[in-house]
Amino acid sequence: MAKPVQAASRRGKSNQLKKAKQLVWLYFILLIFEGAFRKWFLTELSDVLLIVRDPVALLIYFKCLSSDRFTNNPWISLCIVFSALSA
Repeated sequence: MAKPVQAASRRGKSNQLKKAKQLVWLYFILLIFEGAFRKWFLTELSDVLLIVRDPVALLIYFKCLSSDRFTNNPWISLCIVFSALSA
């Protein structure tokens, strides 16, 4: 009975990893084209476009943490604690 649970767990983790990869590509696209969007295409939304990458980066972190792909490093844990305290 434990094997189907493990298989479903693996499928869930691979699905989360797939979503994390898609979010990384979205982050790179935003990184490349954000300046052009702010300057030429969406000038009235330039303030919003400045902070649109931050939630995407947080989503990437949460997806990687939930799929156990994030490195287990004490420095990273310390940075997470400091960022939570500063928020």
